[in-house]
Amino acid sequence: MHGGAAQSILNQRLPSLKADSAAIYRTLKQLEKDGELSAEWDTSGTGPAIRVYRLTPKGWRKLDVWLEDVKERIGNLQYFVDAHAKLARPRR
Repeated sequence: MHGGAAQSILNQRLPSLKADSAAIYRTLKQLEKDGELSAEWDTSGTGPAIRVYRLTPKGWRKLDVWLEDVKERIGNLQYFVDAHAKLARPRR
């Protein structure tokens, strides 16, 4: 997808993130530089050309590492939620 589409999806699905376009494009550029994304210009539309990004095999591997990290963090957060539920509140 192109950067504008990525921003729209992020804003719809994670509204509290408030992703700004400059940060998205800097990140896309860095991921491309690191070999985790490939990009090409799409000139098939009637409007201006857009840069379309795709994950490379290296990008997919990094995404898998991030997924494992997120799962671990979710487990830690769930421990906190469960522990909090078991706390006895003092009566006032």
